[in-house]
Amino acid sequence: MTQAFNLSQLANSVNSSGQLAGTAVTGNISGNAANVTGTVPVANGGTGTSSPSLVAGTGISISGSFPNQTVSNSGVTSINGSSGSVTGVIQRSTAINTTSGTSASFISIPSWVKRITVILTGVSKGGTSRMQIQIGSGSYTTSGYNSTAGSLGAGANNTTASGNITTGFVLNGYTPVSSETFSGSIVLTNITGNTWVAMGIIADSSNNIGPTSMAGTVSLSGTLDRVQLTSISSDTFATGSINIFYE
Repeated sequence: MTQAFNLSQLANSVNSSGQLAGTAVTGNISGNAANVTGTVPVANGGTGTSSPSLVAGTGISISGSFPNQTVSNSGVTSINGSSGSVTGVIQRSTAINTTSGTSASFISIPSWVKRITVILTGVSKGGTSRMQIQIGSGSYTTSGYNSTAGSLGAGANNTTASGNITTGFVLNGYTPVSSETFSGSIVLTNITGNTWVAMGIIADSSNNIGPTSMAGTVSLSGTLDRVQLTSISSDTFATGSINIFYE
């Protein structure tokens, strides 16, 4: 559709370079778009912005105002065209069976991740060492954690808090026995820079032993890229599985 203008409209809408103001366009654009300046509304055949920009890779850069968009980019699923806000999706890794070995590790976690949920189901070990979660940048950080756990409920081993642990985020509030199988979740949150905070709860439902709650914090030397479940004395896993969700 070719838009018609009277002389009065042209006089008021054309700048010194001979360009027609985008806000004056009331029909679809035809011809050379370089002859139009400013923002043409979406309803009139424009984009609603003079310089929208989506940058692929680890982040998104937005300028101007444009219609709501759905994209696939580093976990981002939608963009609000007016405010520029983004909505992410929770991504799930591949579960690891904890039926052997002394650790279960997830590496190559994307640099944009700000929250990780660690899920345990039916995890048991051959020894009595407390379990812990360690995180890292390039390699696992094995010191500098400020972490503690405490337990509630029945059971002879279920009354003593573990105290402060510095080698990882400790999960057990007491010294476990080898027959216990643990399930639960721990949330790791990036509070600022490379500092992470952990909070979670696990329980041994198979033996009717009450829950253990835990919390802690640690600062990494760089951007987090790995998470692992292990134990303080490197006990061997016997049953269960572990997975992570990240966003």
